[in-house]
Amino acid sequence: MRVLIAGGQGFLGRTLAAHWLTTDPQAVVLGLGRSPRSEAFTYAAMRHGRPVSARLPAEMAAALDTPRYAYSSIDVLDRSGLSRALSAFQPDVVVHLAARLKDDDPAEMVRVNVEGTVNLLHAAAGSAHRPRVVLGSSGAVYGTPATLPLHEDTPFGAPSGLYAITRRAAEEAAWHVADRGGVGLIVARLFNPVGPGLDARHLPARVAAAL
Repeated sequence: MRVLIAGGQGFLGRTLAAHWLTTDPQAVVLGLGRSPRSEAFTYAAMRHGRPVSARLPAEMAAALDTPRYAYSSIDVLDRSGLSRALSAFQPDVVVHLAARLKDDDPAEMVRVNVEGTVNLLHAAAGSAHRPRVVLGSSGAVYGTPATLPLHEDTPFGAPSGLYAITRRAAEEAAWHVADRGGVGLIVARLFNPVGPGLDARHLPARVAAAL
């Protein structure tokens, strides 16, 4: 199995890459991201109330220290770069986890979350290998639901902000490009993942740092 992960430097991307490499001895993983490869996360963690370098957990670092893992600094806004990467690596599966978060610059949020998704789907559609794409979306697309619990066929509620709007737009754009390009697409709406390396902007990470 050849797996390309966009957003490979982030918490989700590295966690997924490490898990895949650990559980599948045949897996070969290529991570893509906008920053150079680093042995730390691209954001700071909090320790005793002060920002510190967010080092990778030892088990994650060990899992990624293998010839079966590679990383390339390619932004999802670089459509030609994405096309070259897919053509050279020929992945069986592309997992799209690159995104801007709620408190990022609004213009960048729109560009990365929507345009970046379109670019990656176009690159997949134009690849001779034609990989399946898994789009990491968000539970934010449901907005404020009228009833709980949520189900996959739960109607969308009113969006809670620009982040939710961009995530919803990214899903719609991805389905459009996938349908026209003959790409197999799976949308995973992720809800509040937690674990070692979580960005300190998220509440669970702040609570863990305080404890």
